[in-house]
Amino acid sequence: MIIRSSVNINACGKTKLATIIHGTLLLVIVPLIPTWLNTIPLSCLAAILLMTGIKLASPALIKQMWSEGRYQFIPFAATVIAIVFTDLLIGIVIGLTVAIGFILNSSMRRPVRRFVEKHLGGEVVHIELANQVSFLNRAALSRALDEVPRNGYVLLDARSTDCIDPDVLDLIRDFTEQTGPVHGVEVSLVGFRSEYNLEDLIHYVDYSTRELQDVITPQQVAPIRRLWNHLLLM
Repeated sequence: MIIRSSVNINACGKTKLATIIHGTLLLVIVPLIPTWLNTIPLSCLAAILLMTGIKLASPALIKQMWSEGRYQFIPFAATVIAIVFTDLLIGIVIGLTVAIGFILNSSMRRPVRRFVEKHLGGEVVHIELANQVSFLNRAALSRALDEVPRNGYVLLDARSTDCIDPDVLDLIRDFTEQTGPVHGVEVSLVGFRSEYNLEDLIHYVDYSTRELQDVITPQQVAPIRRLWNHLLLM
């Protein structure tokens, strides 16, 4: 399937219609002219497959996967090596197994880190996402968001995250645009990549203003001051 899509793209296919036409042609040709197809030398088919495989694992792609970190590169490298030394199906199964192992390891180690920051403008629930945020993390993230108090502040931090599952992105968008505002929660975002279509946005105030100085009490200032003194001594 991947090779067929790659060939379609290399043949200048750019739309979904090109994919449908390409698949339809294959579906029609294979049962109607199998005798003619069998006359194609296997060496020619092998050469086409080899060139397509080289393009799928080009040096540029290897460099890109390397730059995205070990959680992306190791499953990719394991898949390529397994395909070379076994066959296509076994190699894909091995690659999927390695990838699932990395996802489970990341999910079980630290799915979501949650802590409360004290600012002059109030408390902010800081939710730090894991390196790999898969569908397995959706329940933990949903539970952490549900625990945010009404009319409160929450910061979703993706600065240490390499990959976020689309299902989790949908949850974040839904909470940012609908669920959070309904409960009066101000949702702040930081560190999300441009391809996620989630821009950095800070709603809470982490500095002193005249309005805050007029309403804040000594009891509220004391824990913040102790926190800053602790940080300065570290």
